[in-house]
Amino acid sequence: MTDAIAAIATLSNMLDTLDVALCLFDAEDRTLLWNGAFLRLFPEHDGHVFVGETYAANLRRFYQGRLDRNEIANIDRYIADGIARHRAQSLPFEFTHRDQWIRVASLPVPGIGRARVWAPVTTSGETDRLARILPDFGRRPVVSAIDDIADGLMIRDPHGVILSINRRFVMIHRLGSDADAVGGRFPDLIATLWGDHPGCERALMALRDNARFPGAPFEVALPQDRWVRVSEHRAPDGGTVSTHVDVTDLHRLQRATIAAQHKAEALAMSLREQIAERERAEAALRQTMRVEAIGQLTGGVAHDFNNLLSVMLGNVELLGERITDRGQRQTLDIIRGAVERGSALMRQLLAFARRQPLMPRPTALGEMVQDMLPLLRSACGSRIDLRVIIPEALPEAQVDPTQLELVILNLVINARDAMPQGGTLTLRGDLVTLPASPETDAPVAGRYVRLSVIDTGTGMTEEVRARAFEPFFTTKGPGGGSGLGLSQAFGMARQSGGTVQIDSNLGVGTSVHVMLPCAEAETETVDLPEQALVVPKTSVLLVDDDPGVLNTFTELLRFLGYRVTPASGAAPALEALENGLAVDILITDVIMPGLRGPDLAQRVWETRIGLPVIFISGFADPELVPLMNTKSRMLRKPCRAAELTAAITALVERTA
Repeated sequence: MTDAIAAIATLSNMLDTLDVALCLFDAEDRTLLWNGAFLRLFPEHDGHVFVGETYAANLRRFYQGRLDRNEIANIDRYIADGIARHRAQSLPFEFTHRDQWIRVASLPVPGIGRARVWAPVTTSGETDRLARILPDFGRRPVVSAIDDIADGLMIRDPHGVILSINRRFVMIHRLGSDADAVGGRFPDLIATLWGDHPGCERALMALRDNARFPGAPFEVALPQDRWVRVSEHRAPDGGTVSTHVDVTDLHRLQRATIAAQHKAEALAMSLREQIAERERAEAALRQTMRVEAIGQLTGGVAHDFNNLLSVMLGNVELLGERITDRGQRQTLDIIRGAVERGSALMRQLLAFARRQPLMPRPTALGEMVQDMLPLLRSACGSRIDLRVIIPEALPEAQVDPTQLELVILNLVINARDAMPQGGTLTLRGDLVTLPASPETDAPVAGRYVRLSVIDTGTGMTEEVRARAFEPFFTTKGPGGGSGLGLSQAFGMARQSGGTVQIDSNLGVGTSVHVMLPCAEAETETVDLPEQALVVPKTSVLLVDDDPGVLNTFTELLRFLGYRVTPASGAAPALEALENGLAVDILITDVIMPGLRGPDLAQRVWETRIGLPVIFISGFADPELVPLMNTKSRMLRKPCRAAELTAAITALVERTA
């Protein structure tokens, strides 16, 4: 737009050398520029036109210095009429000003607004014909002369009495003959011709103001959607010559053009919105696919790493029972601690991959946060003003409370780190309704409990916010964080059937919203039919496709006093059972090639009704949900010997 204005400014300077005046206005009628010829042609406007002011403001300043006490009461009407003329004028027309004929045209300037151009004229067209008529006006018949003029023409004496009209005037206004108008007064003719139509008042107003705007045209609405443009020209003896031009076709063309422009603008806006929406959807899809791909890769790595940790922890447990030297046991404790930290890291990765084993149950957010307040205040420190706004009537969320506690702690620590100089951290709970979303794997539409962690810290850039859920992505620098807090929150919420959203403004703060599904009424669990198995010593069928895990757990269980039958997969396990193997409990991995752990359990229950089953896995598997009852249990891999022994004892004793 700036380049276009500069180009027009150059043009206006060129026109200035030709004494052609130019003013440029924007779409809101604000004055953008004018040239020197404008002030030479209209010196009365000098000091009343300012860049950036609206045309209405310019007119008001102009009139305030020129209207007498009686006229000043009509200033708003004069301004409104001037603006209407300014906007309506499109075809060139001529008027007199300071005893000089001037032709003016109003031209649209795409992308800017409108330009008005004034040029002095000598004798041509309408000016030439009127110049011949006006000097003789009142001194000789002019009917034959005015009939030669193509536009409608009406001549009035100084008192407003109509002296003559031409044939074109009769046709435009659909009179029977000139006798219907000649001899009458023009205001009476206006009432007769235009009556109740909106053009009547406009015409009367324009005629009253004509002495102030000699020659300036005004347009009048006629019956049957017709329009006429009227120009009043003052004769030397005080009489008036009025020219009437039928501009109906022009109005209809302008309306059609405007309608087409509006339609084109609406279509263009709709197209832009569709393109923008498609780009947003594609960006969301790419981000979802990216996160999903990272999650699959992370889940695969975590699965294999969990198997390694299981082998390490199992052997540490075995060595711990056999070693009595204090120094060596301390070394084992260090190794055990490292394995457990690695296990915690794997749980965070699996949470992001949405494969973390969860145990959801109805959870009251208010009670949970209140119980955590001492820990959260200690984590925040004295510079952070911690506030909790969670209504008591807030419905319970269906979520694993242990994992949610970890998510809250991580989010609070992230918020604290974003406020190094201190600030306000708010934990807010409320109930929201999420609409249906086209995003892949988005939560279903419905009611969700929302937990918001809101800080007044440094905020995030758009680039950081777009990567916030990626595992190991952090802006804290070396040693500042693992980069797993938000990814774990995202994975836990999605796995629970909810989602996480981030709102952030750089320098203002960040709000992390965790949406969790509302808890439904708990249903009574149905136990599988029981069949008591009496055995002298607990016999275990152990199934795992990883040789290292299988060997370690076999040795560990035997060391603990169990009779163990190892199987490297579902097929060998089923074969052993078909051959009559008597077992008290089945312990199986979940993710295995061929027949998976849940499928193996269902096959076993077909012939061994009520056989206790322990599933051991680092992954969450939706197939396990309907299998969880009093005869089954889920242990997270890697698990300690004490956890394994407690689970076996509880299930076998319950069956015995």
